[in-house]
Amino acid sequence: MADGRAAVHAALIEARKVKPSISEMRIAARDEAARIETVQAGLIDCGARVDSDREQIRALAVWDAIERVLQLFERHEAAVRSLLQQLQQRDATR
Repeated sequence: MADGRAAVHAALIEARKVKPSISEMRIAARDEAARIETVQAGLIDCGARVDSDREQIRALAVWDAIERVLQLFERHEAAVRSLLQQLQQRDATR
């Protein structure tokens, strides 16, 4: 039988070889927020829950905030990259 965790870990190591773009990160945050919203609505609609899960709704708000920050980064990508490089250099000297 295959080891699912090992297979996922190996795939993640491979995927990490290419850094994600700010756009990819923003889309992933948006998709995760949409997934949470859809699941919560579906659970209520099918009668599995009477109300939404407060922790999941908080996570939805966090993913939404992450998407907004990444949208801002996307609009000012050159400045953000410059700042991040400066911070990385500062960390390297500590």
